Amino acid sequence: MVNLYPFQETLKKPGVTHAELVEKIDIGGPTWLRAGGKNYLDVTVLSSPADYQLFIDEMREHGGQTTLKFRGECAARTFALVREYDEAIANYFASRVAG
Repeated sequence: MVNLYPFQETLKKPGVTHAELVEKIDIGGPTWLRAGGKNYLDVTVLSSPADYQLFIDEMREHGGQTTLKFRGECAARTFALVREYDEAIANYFASRVAG
């Protein structure tokens, strides 16, 4: 389970400064998430609190284990989340350069 620093939420705040935004760029979190997604054959990566109950239900249904299908679905959601996170950061910096 990894929750990223709230860059996108901070970006939406009126009057937010560049320094505040830079402080909300998570470095380690995306790395951990990518590692979990890459290793989905052996681990279940959870990238959102919305997945916690799904995970609990999956574990209950399968005797304390998760299925490969579930792990793959979690990996796909994780890579999409990291992509969106990185895209938001890239777009922010591109807009600063463009003026």
